[in-house]
Amino acid sequence: MARIVRSDGSQFFEVVGWATIMGGISPDTDDRFSYRPQEIQHDTGEICAAPFSVEEKGMMHFTLKDIIAMGFTTDEYAAMLRYEAASSFEDHIRSEEELDALMASQIAWKKRPRDEELRQAVLSVRAAAEQENADAEEASDIWYRL
Repeated sequence: MARIVRSDGSQFFEVVGWATIMGGISPDTDDRFSYRPQEIQHDTGEICAAPFSVEEKGMMHFTLKDIIAMGFTTDEYAAMLRYEAASSFEDHIRSEEELDALMASQIAWKKRPRDEELRQAVLSVRAAAEQENADAEEASDIWYRL
C-alpha cells in the first residue's frame, strides 16, 4: 500500500518563534506558557501572534514542528499530551512549575500510569500556587483595612 501524505494543518500556519521587543522573532522566551507564539500564515506570508497560548489551550492544538519552534522538547510534548489525555482533555499543563512537577514525577514515563497518578504531581503544584495566591490576596485585604 502506498504511503498517503496527510495534512497536519501547517500548510495554513506554522509557529516560527516568539516576538521580541524590537519586533523580530526569537527562538526563546522567559515564559513558554503564557506568551503567545508568533506564527506565519502561509497564504499571506504574514507573521502574527497565535490566537491562543499554551496556558490557555494546552499542547494538543500545536503540531510537533510548532512545539519544537517554541522550545519544548519531544519528551515534554509527549508527557503533556499524556497528561491531557489522562484528564480526558479537560485539563492541561499551565506553567513551567507544573511541567517540572510532571517531568520529575517519573509517573509520566510508566508504561500505563493510572490517570490519577499522572495528574497528582501537577495538581499538588497547582494547589500550592493557588494557596499562595489566596494568601497574598488575604494579606493585601488586611493591609488595605489597616
